[in-house]
Amino acid sequence: MRNRNRDAVVLRRRIDAIFGNFVRISVWGPLLLVTFMILTLVDWSMGTVVMEDGRVLRHWKLSESVIGASDIREEIADMEGEVSTSFRFWLNPRFVAGNPSSSPQNTGLWAGLAGSLWIISVGLAVSFPAALATALWLDRVRKRAWFARVLQVALSLFTRMPHIVFGLCAMALFSRITGAGGFSGSRTIGHAGLLMGLIMIPKLTLMMEEQLASTPDSIKHASYALGASWQSVVFRQVLPTSIELIFIGTLKLLAGLLGLASPFIVLGAASFVVAAPASMRDHFITLPVQIFQWALRPDSVYRSLAASAALFMALVVFALGMAAFIWRKRVLRRREGLR
Repeated sequence: MRNRNRDAVVLRRRIDAIFGNFVRISVWGPLLLVTFMILTLVDWSMGTVVMEDGRVLRHWKLSESVIGASDIREEIADMEGEVSTSFRFWLNPRFVAGNPSSSPQNTGLWAGLAGSLWIISVGLAVSFPAALATALWLDRVRKRAWFARVLQVALSLFTRMPHIVFGLCAMALFSRITGAGGFSGSRTIGHAGLLMGLIMIPKLTLMMEEQLASTPDSIKHASYALGASWQSVVFRQVLPTSIELIFIGTLKLLAGLLGLASPFIVLGAASFVVAAPASMRDHFITLPVQIFQWALRPDSVYRSLAASAALFMALVVFALGMAAFIWRKRVLRRREGLR
């Protein structure tokens, strides 16, 4: 009997050890993967550049510049003509604020960044009021109407739908509305913003509904007991209680949607624009699409440009995520202090 108990204890300890290792791998694995990706982007975003008459002749990334420094010096010495050598970090203010150019040393990502900001702004303006109204309605009738539960299931399914499907549907819809076949009728900022709004509505609605439901029922019942109407309860109790968490969830959602590329490629994003868009009728290009176009080019310089733009986008997403995390911690701490 004692041997059986001892064997059971040993088996339990082994299971606990295996489970603990699995937890460590699940925690540290993604962190190591993200670190490796960031280091790879940093490696590609800087390096040795050889130029002649304002043209880039040769480019080596950071690891190649460090490991093969002697070979690089010999290759530069064998080059003919007057060449200049420099160590360049492509992700600089000039690169961020510059417009696209045919020469890689003068190009920038501002057109793609401005296009992404335009599209997100239009999509947020379209989706936020619609999602908030739907979430308020669901919060009111979800326990009484069966079709409210059906709508919740449908919204949940839409959030899991591949984004490229939204792009195909939007292309077909906008082409019929504008009367233009193919991609030509849906290549503007306005169409891309409406597409972003369609993608954001299900995600925003479910997030807002969850935050609205976090308001204690005792506050609602007390307001109704004092004779308040539903509109008064919503605008004086429910929304003031949950609006900050709604903004935080929206910020996290925007950080996740900044890297969308497939639906806009399907919709007809331009492969090259000469300047940033200035109105909703202009043709658009987004930052992920710009990165995709640079990565397709055979020249290693453009791969460095793509890595620099991807590193910039990763830093922006990280900054938005950290801002949302700190804001949420402060809100929850303030709520705990009021209790």
